[in-house]
Amino acid sequence: MPRKDLLKAIERETLLQLALDLVDLNIASRLARQASEVGIDIIEIGTPLLKAHGIRAVEEIRSVTNRSFIMVDTKTADAGAIEAEIVGKAGGDAMSVLGVSSYETIKETIARGKDLDVSVWIDMIHVSDPVKRAEEIRYMEPDIIIAHIGVDVQRSRGITIESLEKEVKDLVEKGFRVAVAGGIKGSAIKRMSDLGASVIIIGGWITRHHDPLERMREAVRILRQ
Repeated sequence: MPRKDLLKAIERETLLQLALDLVDLNIASRLARQASEVGIDIIEIGTPLLKAHGIRAVEEIRSVTNRSFIMVDTKTADAGAIEAEIVGKAGGDAMSVLGVSSYETIKETIARGKDLDVSVWIDMIHVSDPVKRAEEIRYMEPDIIIAHIGVDVQRSRGITIESLEKEVKDLVEKGFRVAVAGGIKGSAIKRMSDLGASVIIIGGWITRHHDPLERMREAVRILRQ
């Protein structure tokens, strides 16, 4: 779907995103199909899935998710224009660029993404001051700023998505569209939406549960209630 359609959807309401941080493409395809059917707005091709299967993963997930947007978590750090072309040709609607990347890479990726109707999101994982960094690149007009605590940090330090509440609030108050990722579950879904987050990204809480489909339904209920 065109980038403009994704941005219009974000303006209307908070969107729910399922992160498929898996390596088994068959399982990922099944979960993606179920997610699209129950009303999850965005399906993310997680970085592990992308590295394991390349473009095939994007094409497969695209084929089973006609009602959802496809976000490809490329975590681009260089050669952004080329990666935007790869994502666009494969059927992706959005991609990610690391906030720690150079100004040149971020600017190049955003510009090429606009040419190709691919939405470019800036992932602030490992950025020491995400709000400051977002201000530094504001003039480049990134579509989304991702407030993100990485899996390794969550595990080693016991940090959860609640740690990002102030960051999300500050970014939203400064006028940025914000996606939040990193251990989101249960009541945190609605809490982040109430703070003004544009996209709520959920991964393991759904994909590692014994009944992922029921968790998907629960996430939709929590957000839409």
